[in-house]
Amino acid sequence: MHSQTKQGIVQQYFNNLKSFFKSKDKADNPKPPYRTRKFNKVIYKKSAIKLKDNNILRLSNGRGATPLKIRTSSLNQRPKYAEIIYHSKENRYKLHVVVNIENKQIDYDNNKTLAIDLGQIHPMVTFDGEKSLIYNGGKLNSFIRFRNKELAKLQTKISKCQKFSNRWKKLNRGKKKLLLKSKNKIMDVLKKYTSHLISYCIKKKVSTIVIGNIKGIRENINFGTKTNQKLHQWIFKQITDMIEYKGESVDIKVDYQEERYTS
Repeated sequence: MHSQTKQGIVQQYFNNLKSFFKSKDKADNPKPPYRTRKFNKVIYKKSAIKLKDNNILRLSNGRGATPLKIRTSSLNQRPKYAEIIYHSKENRYKLHVVVNIENKQIDYDNNKTLAIDLGQIHPMVTFDGEKSLIYNGGKLNSFIRFRNKELAKLQTKISKCQKFSNRWKKLNRGKKKLLLKSKNKIMDVLKKYTSHLISYCIKKKVSTIVIGNIKGIRENINFGTKTNQKLHQWIFKQITDMIEYKGESVDIKVDYQEERYTS
């Protein structure tokens, strides 16, 4: 085994250990790092990786050991990091590599603008002067409704348990698992929607995105329990944050327009 591979395994263990001690104050039952009995991942750092002229990726396994050679057609630069990971569902090993990719900078000499109206039923409705796009919120809202429904059931059960009892701990673990799974599903939809939006802007050569500024919309509201809940669970900040950093990566400017007294 290459010396850098050994170092990488040790570093990974201590990083996991550090993360474990940090999570002890936040999680009920954090799991310390442990070595799996088999199928441990193999790490290759840059010094152990070479890309030959004939598109052969050579991974060194240390002096005197046979190197691993993989033919590739998609790599045009030497990876700076690689991992061989066993995927149990597919019952095979896969090579994961990390390469440097420069962000594509767009310099359009125009004032083409795309406007975005944020909403609760549909997270985004856009218009660029020619075409409107409606990002359907059906799946997104169904995830939120399911989370609220299951969370209410768990909260009712937890309230009937003695604090720190085994059942209380078990239900709280279930609650955290539910919230994490729901968050991942919601973020997955938002990432796909915002990626599609930025791709559309690149295709249409849009240089500026204008978003309605609804900051402070939740302050001093009292529209009833259900409406208040919907407003407080509105995830417009996550959407605007994603649009900002994805737009910045391709040099698309993002501005905000005040929406007060427009309806």
